[in-house]
Amino acid sequence: MIGIYFSGTGNSKYCLEYFLECYTDNYKIFSVEELNNNKELINEISNDENIFISYPVYFSSVPRILMEFVNSNGSIFNNKKVFIIATMYMFSGDGAGVLARILKKYKADIIGAVHLKMPDSISDGKFTCKTVENNTNIIRKTKLKIEETVKLLKDGKYPKDGLSFVSFMLGYLSQRAWFGNRDFSNKLKIDVNKCIGCGKCVKLCPMKNLNLNENKKACSNHNCTLCYRCVNECTVQAITLFGKKVFSQYSIKDCLNLLK
Repeated sequence: MIGIYFSGTGNSKYCLEYFLECYTDNYKIFSVEELNNNKELINEISNDENIFISYPVYFSSVPRILMEFVNSNGSIFNNKKVFIIATMYMFSGDGAGVLARILKKYKADIIGAVHLKMPDSISDGKFTCKTVENNTNIIRKTKLKIEETVKLLKDGKYPKDGLSFVSFMLGYLSQRAWFGNRDFSNKLKIDVNKCIGCGKCVKLCPMKNLNLNENKKACSNHNCTLCYRCVNECTVQAITLFGKKVFSQYSIKDCLNLLK
């Protein structure tokens, strides 16, 4: 059994790992980043019948990096049984349905989907930032939902979160109609007065969107996938995306430490 994920700050990776851990002893997981341009791993996925895909939902849509991967490697999903795990903070409508519709074009068999609530990784929005304790409680509840979903799957019952026409309309009317045509890829902002040129954000960026200029300051190439990895990991809080100030920085590791 194969798991594929894209995870900006660790939420979607954790959900996929825990889901498959509860479901089977025989699984492998790969990030989209390590799969890109790796024919050996792509071939390994092609030889497996069951694929689980986990990713965060942005404005009721699929992250750019995952969308590009699927469209570039559509043939590996031909006749595969695919289960979708979509993570989100509040509500997406058809967060799983967006990817399901794309995969169906490549003749994938979408056997089911689940929406999972996880902490919001937007750290430059005052009202989206929560305490570690609050975020830990969200993850604790999600673990229970994962366990319940796995029991359903073992009984041959597959949830269909986000796959109905009603879900499609809710996702479109509540989010994509407002945000779907906007290009956020060039919105990343870097305060050069704060940036210390450590290069950490450059190494972390899944899109290779960041680099250090001649002044050893981070700069953007306007190809952001909105994962918030750099914003949450910048040691001097020099990077913002939707807001103008970093109010706190989210790390799933802090929450997992409290779960132990």
